[in-house]
Amino acid sequence: MTEPHKVHCYACVDRPYESVRGVLHKLQTAGETASPLCVHSIFDEHGAAGLPDLTRATLGVKDEAPQDPNCLASAEIYASALSPCETQIEIEGHCVDRTRGWVDASVRGAAETHVRELLESVVERIRSEVDGGAEPSARDS
Repeated sequence: MTEPHKVHCYACVDRPYESVRGVLHKLQTAGETASPLCVHSIFDEHGAAGLPDLTRATLGVKDEAPQDPNCLASAEIYASALSPCETQIEIEGHCVDRTRGWVDASVRGAAETHVRELLESVVERIRSEVDGGAEPSARDS
């Protein structure tokens, strides 16, 4: 079994954590994302020892999705409060070339593209469902 290639992307959304958390929970209820991935579970962790609350959504490939070997195999979305009115969104995407069983530069590039697109769709969904606010800023790592 091969280890998937992991890609991390981050965005900062000027929306309160509780509002972002609500939007992420709506994704599970609606069962949709703007990708070939669907929401499998959402878990809220309450901060301990000074750590902020965290919401984690686990995504996997939809059953009806075409089997693109360079597509994301799974992803996790993390949301945590940076301040009372700002939330950090992190997406960790996992990609593996299912036909070869290993990851080369083209698969890494495809994974990065898919994760950035997923991040943009999640941020846009948050912005459209939460009233007010300005443009979010995104930074990749």
